[in-house]
Amino acid sequence: ADVSRLRFSEEFTATVAGPPETIDERECDVLKLSPKSPKSSYGGGRLWVDRAEYLARKAVVDLVSGKPAKEITFEKYGKQAGKTVLESMTIKDLLGGPAGARTRIDYTNYRAAKIDDKLLTPEGALNF
Repeated sequence: ADVSRLRFSEEFTATVAGPPETIDERECDVLKLSPKSPKSSYGGGRLWVDRAEYLARKAVVDLVSGKPAKEITFEKYGKQAGKTVLESMTIKDLLGGPAGARTRIDYTNYRAAKIDDKLLTPEGALNF
């Protein structure tokens, strides 16, 4: 599930797309996403952000062609080590495959980790 690794603030710029909409009884701002790089995996999309808690509630990411590819529902947040973290999300494939194909991801254990800087170079990544 490549969208589970998306960092929206790093990959997209966001602008307000219109009036607020309600997602699961929460008033959300709707943001239009535009890719920051022409090499982006996705061509943009929309993101619904809860106006009260400032948490993502839903996203739809599009192919470069503009066709919607995935719908992500951010279902549950919790606290770990004093930080708000995503605990559960569901990704729906909008391109075909089995009707209504969904992938649910539950994040159960967040922990701080030190990653060796060498892994972030092309040579280091080859050794991974």
